[in-house]
Amino acid sequence: MADKMAKKYDFFGYMNGVPMCAFWKYAPQDRKLDLKGSPRLLIVQGELDPATAYEGSLRTHDDTKAVTRFVAIDDEGQHGQYIGSASSCAEAIGDKFVFTGELPGKDQVCGTTPLPAELSVYPVKGPVDGKAVHLPKSKAADTKVNPLLQQVLDTVAATSLR
Repeated sequence: MADKMAKKYDFFGYMNGVPMCAFWKYAPQDRKLDLKGSPRLLIVQGELDPATAYEGSLRTHDDTKAVTRFVAIDDEGQHGQYIGSASSCAEAIGDKFVFTGELPGKDQVCGTTPLPAELSVYPVKGPVDGKAVHLPKSKAADTKVNPLLQQVLDTVAATSLR
């Protein structure tokens, strides 16, 4: 499969077929970080990120609270949360940190935007408590949606995300 993907998509095809650590021969290791004197760090994590587990980011933050702030994005399932983020809240916090060095005064929970062609964000049961910073209502929400289509989307979302 990986070889087939590599021929079709020469830039990233092989990496999509075989994860980088699939053949890692070493046992997992826990590490204790000494961040004394470290600059402060911002951790931004989507609740359902397919590439990096929310629980791992939260554990890292718990181990490094003296120098980190944690921004969770509720109901977000993408990887790569800062530049081009689906969350204007997380992007604003990231911009402030990158351009001024200022971190939020406390850990934050941000909301996200609907997926393309959808009018609302479908809440998922996950580790984030749902107390997100609400985003302004999308202009797309003013358009009429076929009730039958909305029912199908709601049913698919409710059954496939469990």
